[in-house]
Amino acid sequence: MQIVKGEVRHSSWTILFEVRDLVRERERLQNVGISVPEIETSSDVIGWFDLKDPDRNAMRWFQVLTSDPKVTSIRD
Repeated sequence: MQIVKGEVRHSSWTILFEVRDLVRERERLQNVGISVPEIETSSDVIGWFDLKDPDRNAMRWFQVLTSDPKVTSIRD
C-alpha cells in the first residue's frame, strides 16, 4: 500500500482481505455506517462481498468455507 499526495485516481486492482468470520466482519462494517452488500458464495467453497472506497478503489472481503485439502493446501 502506498500513500501519496496529488490527484486522486482509482486503480484497476482489487485489494483482498481474508477473514475468519465473514458474517461478523460484514456486521462490523455495517455498525460503523458502511453499506455492505449481501455475502455471495460459490459452491460452499468461498464466501465474499465487494466494496469500493470513496476513491472508487475495489476491495473484497472473503472467507474460505471448506477444509478440503485440494483447496486449502495451495494456501499453506
